[in-house]
Parts: sequence; structure tokens; C-alpha cells
Amino acid sequence: MANVALQAPKSRLKILHLSRGDGRDGASMLALNIACRLKQSGHDVGWICESHSVTVAIAVAADLAVIRIPQGTSKAEHVRIVAALAAGTDIVNCHYSADRKLLLKAEINRQQTLIVFTHHALVKQLPGIAKLRYRGRVAGHIAVSQSVSRGTLRAGVSGRKAATIYGGIDVATFHKQLRCAPSSTLNKQYRHPGRVNIGIIARFGMGKKYRPHQPTRKGHADLFRATALLLKQGKIDCQLLLIGIPEEQWELLRTVASYCGLAQDRLVFTGFQWPVAPIYSVCDLVVLPSAE
Repeated sequence: MANVALQAPKSRLKILHLSRGDGRDGASMLALNIACRLKQSGHDVGWICESHSVTVAIAVAADLAVIRIPQGTSKAEHVRIVAALAAGTDIVNCHYSADRKLLLKAEINRQQTLIVFTHHALVKQLPGIAKLRYRGRVAGHIAVSQSVSRGTLRAGVSGRKAATIYGGIDVATFHKQLRCAPSSTLNKQYRHPGRVNIGIIARFGMGKKYRPHQPTRKGHADLFRATALLLKQGKIDCQLLLIGIPEEQWELLRTVASYCGLAQDRLVFTGFQWPVAPIYSVCDLVVLPSAE
């Protein structure tokens, strides 16, 4: 998000953002960044998240009205809580398919509260009944890119209810963090003498039934094959920094790498990193191999 001067809104809105899960992903952080900027613009902004989410501390520091839902709360209780909080709110927004389903189940007065969905990835074709449900209950759809916008329209969302608002970065803050040299600890942990660090910041995003021969959603397998080819050709000595992958998936990623012909010692797992700018400084190159 560009560092632009913020003006007081003509009308102050009460906006509620729903973001379940642990918050360790790009969509959650983008949603939180949007919520913080809306707060800075003069709106009343609430942030509903689970108590274990990493977004809690950031949202509190930004003076958002944070509503923590205990981890393990049932779906039915989630629906009840969201419906109660939405009463008297101008706009309720969410960014994930599971949260969209939850909002559609909640008893929200659509004459008083607008439901807005934000889409971060390509939308699959909606079955007929879902089209009708979306048209009748959702006031608007926001896509964060042109490709996502096209996917949303192909899925049956009306163009009258669709808008494209590009996801952004707080450039001033990011550059300020980048100007700070990476700590000796990061260099010691993630640099290997003579090797180029190629970073990928993405969740693996595959379920328990995933098998190594299947394509990967964020392009990890493509990156593994490309890196193996570069090493085989002797054009570069490099290693991959896998940023944001939870530890319970490390062994699976090692298996996928081996299947793609890449030695496991070329993988370096950093786990979740926040703020993310320091780990960028350790990378010589960052790639985004996702086809989406």
C-alpha cells in the first residue's frame, strides 16, 4: 500500500473484519493491513480472529477493536458470535472461503449490514445454487488482481457487484525495515558460504491426501525442478529458503524435493517470519512460482 496522505472520511463507517486461523499467511496479513489503514482513515474497525492468531498483537498495536475467539470454538458458536457482533455494523468483510460460508450462515440483517467478500485466488465455478445464494446475500466482491477478478466473474458473480482493488504494501515501512542490515543471527542461520539464497515466501497449502507426483498450489514443485536443473547444469550454486512453512510440513516438502530431483540439503526452512522484511534481506533472489 503506497504511503499516501490519509484524509478523514466523509462518513465514518463501522467495519468488521473476520479472519479465522493462525494468521500465518499472506492473505491474513493483507487483510490486517487493509483493516489498519481503514482505521487510520477514521473508520471504526473491528478485527475478529482466533485467540492463537499471530495477528492479535499487530491488531492491538494498531488500536483495532480486537475480538478473540478461543481456539476450538465450534462452527455453530462461531456463527452465533459473528451474527451478534455484526448487529449495528455497516460492513462485514472476510477473505477466506470458510469464513464466507460462516457469514452466509449467520443471521445478518442485510438491510443494515453489507456483506463484502475479498478474493485472493482464482475462484472455481460456483454451482447454480451457490450463485443464487451469493447474488441474494452478498453486497459486493473485491478481487485483489485482474486474474482473480476474471475468475470471480467466470464463477458467476455479477459484474455490478464486483470490483478490483489491488493488494498493496506499506512501502515506507517496508523500506525502513529493509534499510536495517540483517542480524548476524539471520546470516548465520540462513547463509551458506558461496551459495546464492533463493527465497520463496508461501504456504505449501496442500492437504493430508497430497502425494509428491501431484502439482503444488504455490508452485513449490516447479521451483524444486527448476533449481535441480540449474544445479545439474552447473550454472549456479544455490539453496532454497522456504519461508512460512510450518514445521509439521517440512518432511513432506523434503519428500517432494527428492521426487523432483532436488537434494534435501538444498532446502533451508525458516518457519514463520514477522516482520518479513529482514528475511528478504537474507535472500539474493525471491521467486513467486504460483500459477495463480
